[in-house]
Amino acid sequence: LRYGEPTLRRAVPLALALISVSNPRLNILDTLSKFSHDADPEVSYNSIFAMGMVGSGTNNARLAAMLRQLAQYHAKDPNNLFMVRLAQGLTHLGKGTLTLCPYHSDRQLMSQVAVAGLLTVLVSFLDVRNIILGKSHYVLYGLVAA
Repeated sequence: LRYGEPTLRRAVPLALALISVSNPRLNILDTLSKFSHDADPEVSYNSIFAMGMVGSGTNNARLAAMLRQLAQYHAKDPNNLFMVRLAQGLTHLGKGTLTLCPYHSDRQLMSQVAVAGLLTVLVSFLDVRNIILGKSHYVLYGLVAA
């Protein structure tokens, strides 16, 4: 994965976020934390946002501490700082009362509308520099469906 194609490396954090939405597992958070310090800025953007998706609505203390450290680390870069603030907002979503998880009824049923909202946002992050950090940041409102 370290020596893979750049497009593949940019998509892996988003895939990790999709398989673990609102379910902060330790091994996934550690992997995303390693990707957040990558030399490629788009991999860094995607991994920071993926950290927010993984911890969305959980108020996870470990993730919150990781995001605070990332905010200090990326204080000079406004785009990375924007992603960190976005991830922090997702982590503390509704002060712990809301979630983005598309499953309900004890993980028996999946909401197709919620999955469509998540996929819309995650696919737009494949070109994060032109879509999310460009003039189409309103695509983030797709998370409302989740």
